[in-house]
Amino acid sequence: MNCIQVAYLEAVLVETVKAERLHRCIVVAVQRQDTIVPDQPPFLANAEIDEWLENIDLLSTTYKNFVIISGRGGPIEKEEIRAQVRHLKKIARQMERLAAKNALPEMTEDLIPKLLGDLSFPEENYEKYALRLRAGLYQYYSRQYHHQNTFDLSEIEEKQE
Repeated sequence: MNCIQVAYLEAVLVETVKAERLHRCIVVAVQRQDTIVPDQPPFLANAEIDEWLENIDLLSTTYKNFVIISGRGGPIEKEEIRAQVRHLKKIARQMERLAAKNALPEMTEDLIPKLLGDLSFPEENYEKYALRLRAGLYQYYSRQYHHQNTFDLSEIEEKQE
């Protein structure tokens, strides 16, 4: 049977709709955060990287014969999923290294150029993506390792203006 399948993984709701002239099913994963963001830094402020990686594994194994649609880039290839996994694992390793040094959250700023260098995106997006990482890395590190109260993300945006 040809179908379009929409999976709301967080709510564990799967809805199937019949469609004509489709050779395979299409899966759209909708969660609190974008699961796969091809060639963009991930949203980290409220992230739980271990759970995120588990969700990607679930998506990759449960729906391995499906076309996966990213909310931020349309259909994605298996390599883009693997790249997201590598990028998230790299971020987690970098956070662990900072934590081992008992670094302050502000030190996450130093990770931004290298993390952005791993991605391929239009140059005009650099500042926007750097800001996303600056806020996300700071929030993530503070929550996971430094155990200080995090501040509203708008404070970082105000500093940038």
